[in-house]
Amino acid sequence: MFPMPPTRRQLLIGGAALTAAAVTWEAVDLPPPAPDHRILSADELGVVDAYADALFPPGNPLGPPATELRIGDEVDRIVAEQEPLLQQVFRYALRALVVGTYASRQAHFVDLPLAVRQEIVANWQSERVMARRLLADAIRMEVGMAYFNLPAVQEAIGWVPSCDTGRT
Repeated sequence: MFPMPPTRRQLLIGGAALTAAAVTWEAVDLPPPAPDHRILSADELGVVDAYADALFPPGNPLGPPATELRIGDEVDRIVAEQEPLLQQVFRYALRALVVGTYASRQAHFVDLPLAVRQEIVANWQSERVMARRLLADAIRMEVGMAYFNLPAVQEAIGWVPSCDTGRT
């Protein structure tokens, strides 16, 4: 006698279990740094650049668009100077953004059009879900620091270091 085929419920439960296992593995396993970087992987650098593009798009009043800058490189430098626990928190925040976006949009964050990424960033910054807002704040803080650290942005906003007297 042949075994009975699985029921729809068994298929759904099995599929959900496999999906949860895959998502958990993907969310927990942090890849090695990209070549010439200290902390962030190539995929994480892509997420950072896509997030920066959503915050600082072409035509933003603060300075050059993020697409013209290497925000990911600067974020990697900043994150590398932090404690290892904070490095992991930042990387997991990026991973939560990626997994959450894929779960809600069935697409990777970096592959979405600018307007959709801006909508996602705004949703993550809403006050409705505190944990999501805190993760968004962590990402926005690092990306913002990186953006405003870049000489092209400082020049565009007219910022002159107050300690720089020009004397040698």
